[in-house]
Amino acid sequence: MNPDIFNTNLSHVAAMATLFSGSTLALLLALAKREGQIANLFLSAALIVIVMKTGGITPFVLPALGPLFYCYIRQLTGTNQKFGRKDILHFFPLLVAYWMPGWLLPVSFVIYLYLSYRLIQHFYSRLQPTLMDKPRSEFRQLEKFVHWLGLLCVLWLFNDAVSFIIAFVLIGLAAGVILKLDGNAQIATALTDRHDAKEKSRRLKAAVANNRFYEDAELTLTTLALKLNMHPHDVSRIINVGLGKNFSDFINEFRVREIARKMREPAFANLTLLGIAYESGFNSQRTFNRVFKEMTGKTPVEYKNGLKKELPIHKWLHLYTYRR
Repeated sequence: MNPDIFNTNLSHVAAMATLFSGSTLALLLALAKREGQIANLFLSAALIVIVMKTGGITPFVLPALGPLFYCYIRQLTGTNQKFGRKDILHFFPLLVAYWMPGWLLPVSFVIYLYLSYRLIQHFYSRLQPTLMDKPRSEFRQLEKFVHWLGLLCVLWLFNDAVSFIIAFVLIGLAAGVILKLDGNAQIATALTDRHDAKEKSRRLKAAVANNRFYEDAELTLTTLALKLNMHPHDVSRIINVGLGKNFSDFINEFRVREIARKMREPAFANLTLLGIAYESGFNSQRTFNRVFKEMTGKTPVEYKNGLKKELPIHKWLHLYTYRR
């Protein structure tokens, strides 16, 4: 057999294999309606981009590979940023993809891999150094994926066939995410006993209150789970089943209760309501006002004025003197 024909057939088979397997995994990942779905959508889109390239369909979407992977990491690291108008700027190179030189595409991906690496490092810096739990080890594995992809992108500059290896690496990453989702589903369904959920929710509330985790304005479900040395899906399930609430309501109840307590305390009489709100974990005046009224039926000012009517006049004179 002619070696050129053999190499052509082998390349064709590899292209079809990556296109079929990658597209299938990307579809499964996109349809997995569990926590982390937004992050999974970004990974799914990145996988589609690379398999389209290796499948020979079109390389013009390749400039989106780096931004999509970066958005995936950003969602995973719990920075809690929504995709906004400014993020669209990352995808502007798609408009000139036809005229971009081939070497610029791997370079662009390397830049976004570096930005992704910085996000992971920033994520580590927010953790307590003693927490060497499973979620953190999973991010260590993700960091290794970033390193390997960076090395492969350098090789990609010299040999376009390396794009097949990059595609298989992303396929492996997507397959690992899908397997983890299935495992997490089994963990979540194990917590079906209502009494067990109630008991665990009581311990969860005590841990959050005693450690004052709610005062962290950047607290997310993931970072709370890390602080508790638990899996995020376990924490979410306990809150949902044991308390019948979502994560935001669960944490904001602590914050509102803390604000109401501080309104009564002379030690905080010199602080404004917004200052008390910031000390208690809110990072936005608008959010503070909205949540406080939803949970108490009154605005913060109305609530505080109501306290003045409830307390004896000599106590409020004491507060006034303290503030002066």
